[in-house]
Amino acid sequence: MLRAEGPRRWVWEEQRDLMAMEFRFKDAQEPRALVVGHVHLLQEFPMQDILSTYYLLSDWRPDLIEELLSLLTPDNVRVGVVANPLAYAEPASCNLTSVWVLLLRDSLQQFAYAAELAGLRWSVGNAKYGLSITIDGYDDKLHVLLEKLIEHIVGFKADPQRFAIMKESHIRAIKNFEAEQPYQHAVYQQALCLSDLVWTRCQLVESAESKINVLVYNGL
Repeated sequence: MLRAEGPRRWVWEEQRDLMAMEFRFKDAQEPRALVVGHVHLLQEFPMQDILSTYYLLSDWRPDLIEELLSLLTPDNVRVGVVANPLAYAEPASCNLTSVWVLLLRDSLQQFAYAAELAGLRWSVGNAKYGLSITIDGYDDKLHVLLEKLIEHIVGFKADPQRFAIMKESHIRAIKNFEAEQPYQHAVYQQALCLSDLVWTRCQLVESAESKINVLVYNGL
C-alpha cells in the first residue's frame, strides 16, 4: 500500500507527535547508565542532539522514505527459520522463565559489587528465545566475569522460599503496568498488533496465578 500511495505526511506527523510525547514523559535514568547508553552517539550526532536524536523528528523527508522502499526487494531479503522457542511457547513457560531470571539475578548480587569495583558490569534477562547475558567493561577481565557467570548459572538451584517471593513480585509487576504512562500503553498495544507471537498481560497474570506452582511441583 505504501508503494502504491506513496509516503503520507499525516502518518509522519502522527509518529512525530507520539515520539515527542514519549520523549517528554521518559523516565529519568541513573547518570552513569545514561552516559554509557548515549556516549557512542557522539560518533554520529552533535552533542546538543544526543538525548533527543531518536525521539524528536524535525524534517519531513519523503525522499528518504522512497529510497528505503526501493531497497525492500526480494533480492535484499534475508530469511531465517527457527523453532518455536520453549521460553515463550506459552504463558506458563514465559512466566517461569521470567521468575527464574529474577531468582538468578537475586543470587548473582554477590558479583555485582565486586564487578563494579573492577569496572565491569553485567545483566541477565529473558527474551523469546531464551536467556540473554550482557557484559561490558575493561576487556582484560571480561572473560573472567563471563566464566564466573556461566559457572554460577549452570549450577544454579532456586530456593523455594525465594521462588514464592519472586513469583509474587513478578505478578505484581505485571499488574502495576496499569499505572504506567499512557504512551507506555500505546507502545504495548502497538507491539500486540505487530508481533506474530505475544502473550497479553491478562494471559500472563492468569497463568501465573493458576498454573505456575503446578508446573514447578511437577518438575517442569
